Order: sequence, then structure tokens, then C-alpha cells
Amino acid sequence: MGRDDGQPLVSVVVPAYNAAPYLGRTLASISGQTYANLEIVVVDDGSTDGTAEAIAEAARRDIRIQIYQGPHRGTAAARNFGASRAAGDLLAPCDADDLWHPGKIERQVRALAAAPPGTGVVYCWSDGIDENDAVIFPGWKRATAQGDVFREMVADSLPGCGSVPLMRRRAFEEAGGYPERSAPNDDWPLFIALSAICAFAVVPEVLVGYRLRAGSVSGDYALMERTLAADARWIVERWPDTPRAVLRRRAYHVACYLSFLAVRAGAVGRALRYRLRAVAARPAELVSASWIGFHFTWIGELLGVRRYYWAFWRAPAPWPAAVNAGAAAGDAPPVAAR
Repeated sequence: MGRDDGQPLVSVVVPAYNAAPYLGRTLASISGQTYANLEIVVVDDGSTDGTAEAIAEAARRDIRIQIYQGPHRGTAAARNFGASRAAGDLLAPCDADDLWHPGKIERQVRALAAAPPGTGVVYCWSDGIDENDAVIFPGWKRATAQGDVFREMVADSLPGCGSVPLMRRRAFEEAGGYPERSAPNDDWPLFIALSAICAFAVVPEVLVGYRLRAGSVSGDYALMERTLAADARWIVERWPDTPRAVLRRRAYHVACYLSFLAVRAGAVGRALRYRLRAVAARPAELVSASWIGFHFTWIGELLGVRRYYWAFWRAPAPWPAAVNAGAAAGDAPPVAAR
């Protein structure tokens, strides 16, 4: 596809802060999209490593890459700035360490064109990958809700990570963009705000490799707990009619997510407390497959096995080869995650 084929321009926005080890692979996965009518806006958010060099090298290979540099202001500010400089009516964010399947944008654009009027966002599914692009959490997020998804989005972020959605610019702007704050998790509040004003559609395929990287800010379970608690207060204040059952579901999913972050950090005691908090929110989960799976994950962490699926003995498959071959399709994640 080219710029003269009548297809809408998609602006990919990539915020990058000290992302040199991964950024080249991320930009290659974006440049390799089968949907060619892209502009790629990369915002170097005050990096002090080799990020600038990695962006420049990628730009030499792909003239669609536009480079912006500035002081470090945080991921949300970099995303909003990139969106303000983008020309497309469709926006596709991608974190600087995640990977896209080659057909991601093409399939999402097609789904948006076929969706009912009022649809402003198309999301897809993702797998969790490690530092070497291997699938360690097949089925990180595989939601299927479409249409009016506000309650589902409050309860549990349907896209699951910031590199998943394709958004109409007008919906993004009406929702207010990403909340700029000195904390992680700026994507879920945006998704909630979007779900309050437009319908969602889904491409039920794994099209994103979400990097589960040790030491990332999003892996700080204590900081994430405070951020998500603030978000819960924001939801109640802005949408006071949100049913209590939805808020209980949110409490359950948040506690499950925090238990996953804690167990990855080696804080197995804290992980168990989060898991008990999840059961308190939804007592029936005490006998669920998710609860049993959590204990497999807990034991695996104690043994140094960081593969979040049942077949601990199987070597992780490379992504996206695992997606193309269907290798990860049958593996169920042992813990519920955002």
C-alpha cells in the first residue's frame, strides 16, 4: 500500500527513553508492516544512552521515520507530544521495546473500516515476551469485548498494554490524551476515557509482543499499586454511577496484576497477600484455575523459572514465529493479568 491508494494515513507514535537495547528491533517491526501508508513519529524523551543513535540508524533505512528530541518528561508527555506532531487521522502508539506482527496495522485498519459507526478504537491480542523476544507468557491479553465496553474496560484493561490500540485521532483528543503524571500506567486511564465516548472493536489475533522486562518502571508493584488506587478514585469521582460489581471486578483484576508483578520481583510473600486480596474481592476465585495457576507461577519463581505457562519444560518459542506457527495458541496463562 502507498500514499496514493486511498488508504488512511496511520501515525505510529513511539516514545523512547534509554531504550537502545530494544529500539532497533521495535522500529524494524514497525517498518516491516504490510500496511505501508505510515508515518513513524519517534520522540527521544531525553535519553542518555544510545537511543538517539538507534533512531538515526533506523531513519537511514526508512524515510518515514520522523525524529523529535527533548528533555525527559515521561512516557505520557512524549506520547502526547508525538501525537500533536503527527499528521494521520489514525494513531497507533508503540512502546520502544515492544514488537508488532507484520500484519498488525493492516488488519486493524480493515477492522475499523468494517466496524459500526461510532467505533473509535480497534485493539488486538498480545503475548508476553522476554528480553530475547521469546514468548514467556502466551496469551498475555486476549479479550473479546466489542461495542460499548466501558464497564469491561473499568474492570480490566482490554488492550492490556500500550502498544495494542489503533485510535481515531478525534477520539484520542476528545478523551484528553494520556494523563501526564510521574507514575506508570498512563494507558489504562486513556482506554477508560475512550470507552466512555466511543465504541471499541477487536481483531482476535495475537499481533503484539509485550516486553516483560525485569527492572522496568511498570514492574514496580508498590508504585503501580499507588497509581492504580488513584485511578480507582478518579473513576468513582468522574463516573459515580459505576456499579459496585464492576468496581469489585476491577479490584480483583488489579490485585491479580499486582501479584504477578510482585512474584516477578521475587516478593513472593507480597504476591500472596495481593492474591488473597483478589480472593477477598471475588471469593469464588479460590477454587479457580487462575488460583491454582498462581501457585505454579509462585513455585516457578522460587525455582528461577520465568516462563508463565504450564509447560515449564518447553523452551520459549521466538516471537512472532510462535504466533505464525500457532505454537502459543493453546497455552493458558496461569495468572490473570491486565
